[in-house]
Amino acid sequence: MPDDVFEITAEQHSELMEGQSSGKVIAYKSRKIQLVDADTIKKTWEEIRDRRDRLLANCDWTQMADSPLSDTMLKAWRTYRQKLRDITSTYSDPNKVVWPLAPTEA
Repeated sequence: MPDDVFEITAEQHSELMEGQSSGKVIAYKSRKIQLVDADTIKKTWEEIRDRRDRLLANCDWTQMADSPLSDTMLKAWRTYRQKLRDITSTYSDPNKVVWPLAPTEA
């Protein structure tokens, strides 16, 4: 079983199901399960996309034809940029996103 599995009471399960049926989203954070407004989740994903887009824009220069980078660094930047683009398909929970480190930070 995954490390983050834990038991909940029948009452907690009932509350979660009721909340979900009223438009809330079940979220897991800090070993705690809770109901969150769907708009909050949507806003969090928007903030993640905005940050990702800024990080990509800040390193666009690495992919230009006249970039001064070595082949090794060019490849490292390509890998980093792909990891940034994959964030929204890699993670289903915005609270569990782990940001990749830029090659200059690694």
